[in-house]
Amino acid sequence: MNNFKDVLGQYCAINQFIELSKRCFVVDHEEDMASRENFIALATRNSITLTDYNAENMVNAISRSYIVNVNLCFETFLKDVCSQVRKTVGSGTNVVNLAST
Repeated sequence: MNNFKDVLGQYCAINQFIELSKRCFVVDHEEDMASRENFIALATRNSITLTDYNAENMVNAISRSYIVNVNLCFETFLKDVCSQVRKTVGSGTNVVNLAST
């Protein structure tokens, strides 16, 4: 559980930094984001190849990626717990007979 909280905390800290960067970018490059052509020119000037040249889609994708990362973190945690339970049950230690309780 502590590992899960640590990893989730890292994702949260990273997301906060990305959110700050996103907001600064939107303010600093409002004109570059106003049209597809300007957005392509900005990306080209910075040697960036984008798969989508719609600035609004790109900004929204940042939020979606955070949600995916949190889900991945939780999924990994559940897999680790399941694996530990299987090891415990498979080794015969700490097995409780539910029929007798």
